[in-house]
Amino acid sequence: MKKFTVILVMSLMGSHAVNAKPLPAVTKLKLVELSFKSKISSREVIDLGKPGGSIGDVVSGNGDVLDLAGNVIGGVEYLGTVTHLKTDSEFRWLQSEYFFGDGTDSILMQGAEEFQTPSGLPVLNRPQNFSITGGTGKYFGANGQCFVKRTEASNFITTCLFSVLKLPNQ
Repeated sequence: MKKFTVILVMSLMGSHAVNAKPLPAVTKLKLVELSFKSKISSREVIDLGKPGGSIGDVVSGNGDVLDLAGNVIGGVEYLGTVTHLKTDSEFRWLQSEYFFGDGTDSILMQGAEEFQTPSGLPVLNRPQNFSITGGTGKYFGANGQCFVKRTEASNFITTCLFSVLKLPNQ
């Protein structure tokens, strides 16, 4: 049976595997500093755990990404799952994608951080630290860290430092 499966997979791949072009070689890493604002416009809490605030609840939302002058330059999408409860706060595992322009250029952030309860928002002016675990377009191969700070109701400022893979044609 194993021989048949391997032959079947190879025949399904056909000439695509044989004619596949190799990925371009990475020539070096490039360091990127990026600062921007974001304004959350939509936020939804889905009560998946026990009734009320509990482990397993999901928080999702989206909004605009703005340059430091306040002009819209992209968007943000996020999804968080409550992983730990304290008396006046909760911890969430959070994934966020910040995209710029037409969405070709983006960074993906992940990490666990503390949020106030019952508001569900980060503490004002306290930076949260997230890992950059990937990127697309000019941020291809992004790897680094972002500090996200809530400055008012649903406004945030994000400062990132990360490396990207510099390909030969860039």
